[in-house]
Amino acid sequence: MTSRVSQVQRGWRIALSCANARTRGRAMLAVHYRERMDMDEQGIRELEERLRQAMIASDVKALDALLADDLSFVDATGKVWTKADDLNGHRYGMQRIDTLSIEEQSIRVYGAFAITVTRVAISGTFGGAPFTGSLRYTRTWGETAGAWRVVAAQCGLMAF
Repeated sequence: MTSRVSQVQRGWRIALSCANARTRGRAMLAVHYRERMDMDEQGIRELEERLRQAMIASDVKALDALLADDLSFVDATGKVWTKADDLNGHRYGMQRIDTLSIEEQSIRVYGAFAITVTRVAISGTFGGAPFTGSLRYTRTWGETAGAWRVVAAQCGLMAF
């Protein structure tokens, strides 16, 4: 397992080699690596808000950008969804979210990944049947394919 110190040292080695090479493309790699290390609670909060808006709008393009290709999502019934399952649910209208209000949220950032725990009030339709309730989501965000994305998530029903 790579320690945080060796990750930072590796990042600085990349940055120095890029600066010495004096090429624009390599310099951009150094900037990208520094930005990755600089992710903070506010940045994750903004990603969570973009995800919330995309879920309400069934914005498949935005969801595609925010979800890792190998996403594993466990719903309140225990069913495991893939990214393709989730996108298709929005694309074909199987799930529609009318309201999704954040009631509480905690965010912890650990370098290259972050954990969010969010309680929401939600309403909409699933398979044509209306639903309303309170859910708690736990999401793991990580950098993959050059951007921060949800790599794993789980939700559970909350008592009213």
